[in-house]
Amino acid sequence: MSVNLEYKIISLVKTSEVGDHLNVISSIRGQLVSTIEFSHTYTDEVWFDEDQQRLESPIEQEVTEDKTILEVCDYSVDVSTSDIDPSTFVDFDSLTEEIVLSWLGSDSSLEEQNQTILEDKKDRIINPKKYELSVVQAPWISEVDK
Repeated sequence: MSVNLEYKIISLVKTSEVGDHLNVISSIRGQLVSTIEFSHTYTDEVWFDEDQQRLESPIEQEVTEDKTILEVCDYSVDVSTSDIDPSTFVDFDSLTEEIVLSWLGSDSSLEEQNQTILEDKKDRIINPKKYELSVVQAPWISEVDK
């Protein structure tokens, strides 16, 4: 299963002045958006005909659907503002998404967490009976004992 990962910038926290530098980014709020796409084939029961009249017994038909599952995690990264190197400092007005994304970096534990969640969501679609729960009467209790 291939998981698609996309990091996004949600917001920036800017400090007005740090040493000789103005408008310095001190924190980044980002998002990891993870998706998987797959085809799901299952058997469905049709109880109504094309005129919406109820059938005496259902007709089984095979259905294939393309599915996309999404998982989103927000996270923050503090950017060190001590000992800013003037030769690599980027003015606020010159920032690009690519530069800020490089500061945000990737988070392998979030990626693994999202992949696990996506695999579980997919399994719940493909194998719904595994997740069906019901409360039942214990087999040793008879109707008379109630």
